[in-house]
Amino acid sequence: MGVKMYSKIIINTLLVLLVCSAINSAFAAPGILQVVTRPGFWANDFPDRIIYLQHYYNYSADFNTPTGDVDFEQNLSLTRFFKPWHFGEEDQYQFIALLAIPAVDIEIDHDHFARGIADPLTYTSFGWNDVNKEHHIQVFTITRYPVGNSDLSAEAFAIMPGLAYERRWGNWMWDLSTGYWIEFERRGADSAKGQNFWEVNSALTYRTKSGLSLYVQGDYKNTGESEILGVKQNNDGDNFGAAIGAGYWLTQRLQLDAKLYKDISSDNEATDNGKSLNIRLAYVF
Repeated sequence: MGVKMYSKIIINTLLVLLVCSAINSAFAAPGILQVVTRPGFWANDFPDRIIYLQHYYNYSADFNTPTGDVDFEQNLSLTRFFKPWHFGEEDQYQFIALLAIPAVDIEIDHDHFARGIADPLTYTSFGWNDVNKEHHIQVFTITRYPVGNSDLSAEAFAIMPGLAYERRWGNWMWDLSTGYWIEFERRGADSAKGQNFWEVNSALTYRTKSGLSLYVQGDYKNTGESEILGVKQNNDGDNFGAAIGAGYWLTQRLQLDAKLYKDISSDNEATDNGKSLNIRLAYVF
């Protein structure tokens, strides 16, 4: 096999890894917790009903390729269903099971790159809160399954075990979560591996009695190196992004939430100068 063929394989593999990292590991954001975590998500006050979340997400940035930066745009429709179960004398314990299905449309340098269903994820958690619900602790696991569209799949399992804490006082609420994302080696002959990362996400929220929530959110990620053909790519580093958002319960069962996100620093991401608009609908059946 000639040098040009090896170069083509390496470049194509790198491009796929970068795109799949953006889609599946972090949804083109500092980290997966930036997408998962919303005000009160860890709280032990969900009803024991099936809850439907529809998340619309537009992200644009400069995309790093072996030949230079190009324009990158991602539209994501993230469909989530989850079910809480409560138990204990004061319902102080909570278990949650969630399925997330991402539909993705990506353009690179204004040309269509890929469209379809990316790798689905599951989220499970077990939590405890005190009787007054001023403190809540949650342990959780996020898992990615490599069964999505071939153009969008990372072709590897990934898992994130983590821990979350929530503190409430009056109309204020503080959420803090942390987890470690573990990428397994890709299937097939590419001998490629995505990037593991450690992530911390925090949100401070003010909630009114009328159902309005205003919040600020920060996300920090420390990322390891990816591998291509068994060679480490020297792309580890720290990343940070921040967001502001608001949510409102239109009815007792329907909530609308919107968030603006901006990259602050991106040492090693597939994208730079990123910004996004997130809109989420939540419906309690």
